[in-house]
Amino acid sequence: MIIDNILDLLPVIIGLIAGILSGLLGIGGGIIFVPFLLFYLPIELGTRELLVKHSVATSLFAGAFSTTSSAVNHYLRKNVIKKEAILLGIGSVAATILFHYFVVKVDAVIISYVIIFLLLFILSENLFFNGRFEITAEIPKYYLLLFGLAMGFISILTGLGGGVLAVPVFTYFYRIDIKKAVGTSSVVVACTMMSAAFMHLVISDSSLVVVSTGLLMGISAVVGAFIGVGMTARVSDTTIRIIFSIFLIITIIKLSFDVWFS
Repeated sequence: MIIDNILDLLPVIIGLIAGILSGLLGIGGGIIFVPFLLFYLPIELGTRELLVKHSVATSLFAGAFSTTSSAVNHYLRKNVIKKEAILLGIGSVAATILFHYFVVKVDAVIISYVIIFLLLFILSENLFFNGRFEITAEIPKYYLLLFGLAMGFISILTGLGGGVLAVPVFTYFYRIDIKKAVGTSSVVVACTMMSAAFMHLVISDSSLVVVSTGLLMGISAVVGAFIGVGMTARVSDTTIRIIFSIFLIITIIKLSFDVWFS
């Protein structure tokens, strides 16, 4: 009985943690949701059939709640740069629509390797150059549409929101302050995850989304995101950069584990 009660509370606890990270780092929370769901859903559903697809779809559904809460709160705190958010968001949402039916044909291992090497570069820059690396050339803002396409593709393939790529794009390519990069990323990630969740719920196979678990995680993530956004105002840019680096390490380990042991 006690074990059952603890298991029932796990989605709420995970949602709260993912929400805090979403608000603090501008991410979608998928890196927290997906590994948890891979463990939890076989217990909840009593089967491992279509486990990965269930986990990705439910992660996107829950992430839509946390990122929307994060985006609204960052916007109210004036942490969002509208033009950049719109351009990256258009590309990202377009990708979730365009690539939804083709993503199953893509070799996920190759994509994972590309993401791992990209994240290793970002991590090394954070650790060894203390975030001082910048692209000196002026990059046209319409390139954000292309970055958005890549971000949306990765999101619908892995269940991650894409914030792990959006924040570095804003800080390195467009020299945006880390806190505004986090806030702007949260808007883009919210659009991405809402679009991807919609594709699963309405256009594709809605049965892949475990709504009960997704709602528990999503609603608690709304509260967590409110807390996370509040934390960004009280911590320094350096602290946010360090936390983001830790998150990158966890993401790299998770993706590497998926590639080598799947």
